[in-house]
Amino acid sequence: MEKTQELPDIKQRKRPVAPFMSSTIPVHEEQSAATDVDPEATLILEKASISVGDPDATPGGGEQGSPIEDPRLYDPPILYIPGRIRLVTYKYKEKKSRRKEAPVYMTQRSWAIQTRRRARPKHVVLPLAVAVILLLGGGGAFYYLGLLPGHAAGGSKPALTPHPTMSARARIFAAPTLQLLPVQGGAVATSQTLSDGSMQTVYLDTNSHVQQLSSKDGISWQQNDLTLATRAAVSNGKALTTYSWGQTDRQQVAFIDVLGHIHVLSSGANDHWQVLDVTQRAQAPLADGVILVSYTTLTDSSQHIVYIDQQKHIQMLSSTDGVQWQTADLTKATDAPLSNGIALSAFSWSKDGSEHIAYVDQSRHVQELYSTASGKWRDSDLTQSAGAPLANGNVIVAYEWRIAGSIHIDYIDVRNNIQELSRTALNAWFVSDLTTVTNRPLAAGKSLAAYDWVQGNMRVVVYVDESKHVQELALPPFDRWQGNDLTQQAVIPLASDSGLAGMDWSVTGTKQVVFVDATNRVHELTGFPGGRWKLSNW
Repeated sequence: MEKTQELPDIKQRKRPVAPFMSSTIPVHEEQSAATDVDPEATLILEKASISVGDPDATPGGGEQGSPIEDPRLYDPPILYIPGRIRLVTYKYKEKKSRRKEAPVYMTQRSWAIQTRRRARPKHVVLPLAVAVILLLGGGGAFYYLGLLPGHAAGGSKPALTPHPTMSARARIFAAPTLQLLPVQGGAVATSQTLSDGSMQTVYLDTNSHVQQLSSKDGISWQQNDLTLATRAAVSNGKALTTYSWGQTDRQQVAFIDVLGHIHVLSSGANDHWQVLDVTQRAQAPLADGVILVSYTTLTDSSQHIVYIDQQKHIQMLSSTDGVQWQTADLTKATDAPLSNGIALSAFSWSKDGSEHIAYVDQSRHVQELYSTASGKWRDSDLTQSAGAPLANGNVIVAYEWRIAGSIHIDYIDVRNNIQELSRTALNAWFVSDLTTVTNRPLAAGKSLAAYDWVQGNMRVVVYVDESKHVQELALPPFDRWQGNDLTQQAVIPLASDSGLAGMDWSVTGTKQVVFVDATNRVHELTGFPGGRWKLSNW
C-alpha cells in the first residue's frame, strides 16, 4: 500500500473561491455507493501519478482504456474511505489581491469554501449620505455636493439651466425658477385667454425664438419655447403680437420671420401648438419687419393682423376660420399717405363694431384708417383735424374705454410729451397733453402702452421716462388724471426704452404691466385695487 502523508486540518482556513471552481461537488460512482462515511476518514491529497493523455491509465480501478479526465477541469476532492481508495489531486492559483501580493497556492475542502467580501466604507457611506441629503435638503443639494452620477465620475458640474426640447409639452416652473433668456429688440406682448382667463406674455429671446409665459393665478407660471414646440421658422427678432380668438377658443401669436413672412402660432387641445405661414396662404406682400399688431371683431368673429409692407403700405390679413386668409391693401384702398414704417396700432370698437387703425405717416402726422357700416375703409388726418402736435414717429397706441364709450389714440410728440387724441361716437377728435396735465417727467421717446382697466373703473397710460422709470397715468371717470412712479413705488429695476405692454386681467381684477429692464430681462408688474403693486418673481 502506498504511503500517504496526512496534511494538517485546514477546516478553519477560509479563502475566497477561485474564479474557476464550482460550488457543486460532482459525485463519483464509488462515492455515491457509500452511504455512511467513516468519521475518521482523512482527506488525502497527493500528486496524481496518472499523466494526462495516457491511454493505458486506469483511474479508480476502472477497465483498461477508459478515458481519463483532464486535470484542468478541477474536479473537487473526495474523502478517503478505507477500502475504497481513489486519489484526486488539484491545485489552483488564488486571484491576486489589489495589494499585488505574491500568488498563494493552497488546498481547500469544498465544503469549507465560502464567499466573504469585506464591505468597503465608501459603499456604505455614500448611500447613507444620499439618504441624509434627501431627507434634509432634497435632490437640489446634489448640484452643490457633486453627488450626481456624472459629476461623481469626474464630469463637469451639471448646469441648472434647463435645455429646450422638441416636445410641444410645456414645462411647469414654480417661481422663481424660470430660466428666461434676454429679450431681443424689445419685442414683448401680452393678452388674456378668453376660455380659461389665463394670462400670457410672449417675447422674442436672443435666439430669435418665441417664448411664452402663461399663468392662471399669477403665482405658478408655465414657460414654453413655441419655436421649438412647433418647429416654426426663426423670427427676425423685431416684432410679434398676441391675441385670443374667441371663435375657436385659441390663443394666437404672430411674428415675422427673416424673409418677411408672417407666421401664426395657434394653441389647440392639450396645449398643442400649430404654425401657419399666413403670408404664403394669402399670397400677401412681404412685411417690412418692424411692427406687427392684431385685433379681433365681435360682429363676425374674425381675426385681423395688420402690418406695414416693404412699400410702406398698411396691409391687413383677415380670417374667419383660421385656415383661409385674405389680404387687403388699406393704403391703396383709402389713398392714404405712406407710413413711416415704425408706429402702428389697431383695435375694434365694441360700441359700434367699427375697426380702427392708427399710424404715423412720413410727415409725422397721425393718420386713422377706419371702417364704415358698409364695410368700406376711409382715412382721416387727425393731426390736421384736431390741431395736434407732430409725433416723434416711434410709437403710437390706440384703444377703447368701454365704460365711457370713447376711443383714444396716444403718442409721443417731438418734445417727448404724451399726447392723447380722444372722441366719442358723437363728438369730434380733440387733443390733450397728458404730460402737462399731470406734471409728470418727459418720456424717453420710444416706449408707450395704454389699456382699459375695467375692475378699477379707469383707463391707464404707461410709459418710460428719461430716468428709465416706469410712469403710470390713470384717469377715473369724471375725475382728474393721476400720476404714479411705479419704479419707486414697487422698487423695480430700471427699464430700457424698448419693450412695454399693459393689459387688464379680468380674472384677478388686476392691471398688468410688462417691461424690459436695462439688461434686456423681462419683468411683470401686477397692480391691485387700492394702489398696491407687486413684481412677479420669475
